[in-house]
Amino acid sequence: MKFFKEYIIASSLALVMAGCGGGGLTDTIDPGDGVSYLRVGNSSDSTSKICNVYSNPSSSGDWGSDRLSGTISSGYYKEFSTTNCNIDYDLKVVFCDGYTDQNSYYRPCGTTTTKTFRNW
Repeated sequence: MKFFKEYIIASSLALVMAGCGGGGLTDTIDPGDGVSYLRVGNSSDSTSKICNVYSNPSSSGDWGSDRLSGTISSGYYKEFSTTNCNIDYDLKVVFCDGYTDQNSYYRPCGTTTTKTFRNW
């Protein structure tokens, strides 16, 4: 009976993880509170940290101010609220060693949008 319970738990966990969009894919989930969130994750090696996160409307023409206080270590993420869900946003992250990566045109609207970055 113990084996059967462990098998069910492991199988359920595998199904949940398969639908989570890992491996740098974008994953959108509805938190149910009507607010839009952007979750920025760091999937780099253990020494690489994200130092800056910029997110502004795609039509703005500039990145605006850094939205991150502190850093995002490898294996962690931080969430930011987004005020307007009727427009597209661009996202740029800067790692502490200067490496920069960006993602264009995400549109969160009452959901949590996850973007994962890796410093190669």
